[in-house]
Amino acid sequence: MWMTDKRYLALTSRAVAVRLDLISKVHGIEQVENYFNNIPTKLKGLESYGALLNCYAYVKSVEKAEAVMQRMRELGFARKPLVFTVMLNLYYKTGNTEKLDPLMREMEENGISLDKFAYCIRLSSYAAASDIEGMEKTLKRIESDPNVVLDWATYATVANGYSKVGLLDKALEMLKRCERLITGERRSTPYDYLMTQYATTGTKEDVLRHLKDSGDMDNAEGFINLLREKDIISLDIQDKLLDYIKDRDSRLDALSALKGSSLHGIRPDQAEKGSSDSVSG
Repeated sequence: MWMTDKRYLALTSRAVAVRLDLISKVHGIEQVENYFNNIPTKLKGLESYGALLNCYAYVKSVEKAEAVMQRMRELGFARKPLVFTVMLNLYYKTGNTEKLDPLMREMEENGISLDKFAYCIRLSSYAAASDIEGMEKTLKRIESDPNVVLDWATYATVANGYSKVGLLDKALEMLKRCERLITGERRSTPYDYLMTQYATTGTKEDVLRHLKDSGDMDNAEGFINLLREKDIISLDIQDKLLDYIKDRDSRLDALSALKGSSLHGIRPDQAEKGSSDSVSG
């Protein structure tokens, strides 16, 4: 029995929203609709309509989500960035990217500020479509918006977009910017992401530098093994990298040790350069 079924507990719009979310996860969208249709009109506020919108977005029901969104407009509930972000994300995930720009224009016309999430959804859609011009314009807008705080994920998205079309120099530039924003988070997801990207898109120097700079050798060892498991590096490279991190105080010329081998995806010009560079321990 739900606690709110007891008559001495008043049901609020917020409580309805929580309930809709739980019903969606446990019983599915049909039960969500049945419940929503049977609650009093006075409880159908911003929170409950927002929860219903989330439920439709979760099951990728575009038509029904759009109907709820329209009803929220009519009721004056579509005034928050989060409501629009739900729809933007739904359009992105369902491939309705042609609907992204009109929705973002609606936000601007109604004085609703674009937040980091709205920008990043648009950025991701341009990157996925290999629309470099659109991606770069969106990045400039984000960087010039004083209300948006840039994070590592923004530049990671752009790096992926550049890498996808073979613009490796630009991808590496974005990874460098990304790196500056995650200083001190080396044990987190951002660090693992950077390591993978440098291994597949970057240079031996960057891979080894990150392994060398990591204060946690167990973490570095696990990551090297993961690269091998995903077939990003060869068995020979795996062995030599493991030897390197275990002997980081010997001032081993790591790049010379790797001479004759290569990381998958490494650029030929960087491979030639590698034999003359060194990484100190």
